[in-house]
Amino acid sequence: MFAGASGLLLDDPGSLQVRFEEERQARMLLQSQVTDLQSKMRIFEESINSECTLKCPTRTERSVAFMAQLAADLVNPANGHVVVFNDVITNEGNGYNRLHGIFTAPVNGTYNFNLIVSSRPGTGQTLHINIKKDGILTGYIFLDHSNNMWFRRSTDITLRLQQGNEIWVEVTSVVGAHVLAGGKFHTHFSGFLISID
Repeated sequence: MFAGASGLLLDDPGSLQVRFEEERQARMLLQSQVTDLQSKMRIFEESINSECTLKCPTRTERSVAFMAQLAADLVNPANGHVVVFNDVITNEGNGYNRLHGIFTAPVNGTYNFNLIVSSRPGTGQTLHINIKKDGILTGYIFLDHSNNMWFRRSTDITLRLQQGNEIWVEVTSVVGAHVLAGGKFHTHFSGFLISID
């Protein structure tokens, strides 16, 4: 006969059979619990996928960003002139229209916009530029009395937009001759989606 634990098992075949039966039942219980958890996980995943199909935007809708600059100087813009930033660097989500200079929100959400404008020395007395949302003033820059030096100004705005809202840059006040400097990123407009509603 063997000594130790194995000796005990060989001495008592009934206890070995009881222990074997207990292990078999424990394995069956664990297998049942694993099967139950897998079933619940499938139901949960289907529920999430179903909700996301109805509520979640696609990847392209979440990726919204643009940046465009003036390709060349804009000489003597008139009051009411919409500034068209025609050299598009980035246009994720295709919200910016390079022909009209208007950004149209592709999805509901919170957006940030940045406008940087520059004027050359000796080119003006007064030039005011607005950022407008559907025709309403939302941001403002002025380039006044830039007689003997470069002027460079910037502004940032954060807005909650609905899909289809339009944002553009418009000249609103001009006195004297003025030149908005183009090329070399002297004057540019950009924006991006911070969060989607």
